[in-house]
Amino acid sequence: MRYYSYLISLLWLVLVLPLAAGNEDELLQQLQAIPGAEVEEIPPIPGYHRTFRIFLTQPLDHDNPAGKTFRQKIYLCHLNNDRPMVLGTEGYQVYHPTQYEISAILNANQLIVEHRFFNDSRPDSLDWQYLTIQQAAADHHRIVAFFKPLYPGKWINTGASKGGQTALFHRRYYPQDVDVTVAYVAPIPMSFTDPQLDAFLASVGDAACRDKIAHFQRLLLQHREEMLPLLQRWAETKEQAFSIGVPVAFEYAVLEYPFSFWQSAGSDCPSIPEIWGDPEAMFAHFGAVVPFSLYTDSGIARFRPFFYQAASELGYYGYRTEHLQDLLQAVPNPDNHIFTPPNSMPVYRPEVMQDIRNWLVHQGNNIIYIYGELDSWSGAGIVPGPETNALRMVNPGGHHATRIADFSPEDQAKIFQTLEAWLDMKVTGLGKQTGGGYLKLNLLFLIGAILITYYLFLRKRKPGQQ
Repeated sequence: MRYYSYLISLLWLVLVLPLAAGNEDELLQQLQAIPGAEVEEIPPIPGYHRTFRIFLTQPLDHDNPAGKTFRQKIYLCHLNNDRPMVLGTEGYQVYHPTQYEISAILNANQLIVEHRFFNDSRPDSLDWQYLTIQQAAADHHRIVAFFKPLYPGKWINTGASKGGQTALFHRRYYPQDVDVTVAYVAPIPMSFTDPQLDAFLASVGDAACRDKIAHFQRLLLQHREEMLPLLQRWAETKEQAFSIGVPVAFEYAVLEYPFSFWQSAGSDCPSIPEIWGDPEAMFAHFGAVVPFSLYTDSGIARFRPFFYQAASELGYYGYRTEHLQDLLQAVPNPDNHIFTPPNSMPVYRPEVMQDIRNWLVHQGNNIIYIYGELDSWSGAGIVPGPETNALRMVNPGGHHATRIADFSPEDQAKIFQTLEAWLDMKVTGLGKQTGGGYLKLNLLFLIGAILITYYLFLRKRKPGQQ
């Protein structure tokens, strides 16, 4: 039997490992050949053969490519060059790679791109005028140009929330870069205090629930003397600071409560306290709905690039105060400009989102819009026109965490059939990954090696040997 073990080891070394090593070396060399790319292989995430962290040198201003640059962080999760590629256009920072839902559905490779001006993709000098929708779309277009020769199959871009917006923006400015867009819970607001979102919050759910929300806001403000020490203690426990002031942070959080309530998955009307009770319990419910970290120094710093974008192009929402005006003290006239970068002075340009919305409604083809029925951001969602080849899916009772997996089997089948038609490929659905052709090839060589070894072993046997 030792002939069998020796020959298997020998054939594996001779036939299989050189093939694998050759493919790996070739991919690494191809990535290292991308101009301005720093490539580091890291442990592969589940579902993939290899994962790379790449820093790509990008122009700060794509209209002046010879000018200043910054490094943009990208994660490549590799299955096989003949599989589709999913381009994840993240809207914020990316700390580590994970598999996108649509990547699992399509058994696809994926690129995860951190947004310019966030986290590790921040220019040395934060020149805010270059944090624009069009500059970010140009970042993604340049990435596609570098990676498409390596992955010549179908391309899909995707993202959720601000990442979904970013995918739609990329598609608007470079419609030929990808074959399909899957945008999750992506709003297209039309001003810094978009009245669409106010109208949505005034009608979402039922009147009884909306009344409970308004009543709880009043309870919080009426008992501010009990709440402020608890918020201060929360900050100390978390080793955080509120440089804007605890009273200001508290009132912004109270104003935020309705939007966060409808946005958050798992929020439900029976959970809202109707009468004042134990302050600790009131505070716990409050904090379960509104993330207090948004108003800490670190939270504000983390999201300042977003608020600059919101105040200059993206749009945002305001706060309804008519039922609270008699109780507001620290923030009688709330204005989200308080969260924009100091001295940035953004001026909202409505023509940018007007153009994008018009294009999406009337010309945006091969786009799947995924929304949650109760999600606050759905108030600024896209309803594609009949002249477009697009699909809008709204999950009944869904919130901001809505994904394809949350839909009924019938609705999922509709999404999969649409993807099959647009991509001209079989879509097996959620959780049915094949692992890629590269693994299959290695398995075929292993099977061949076993058969050859077994044949040679039989020839070595003497007559009658068991």
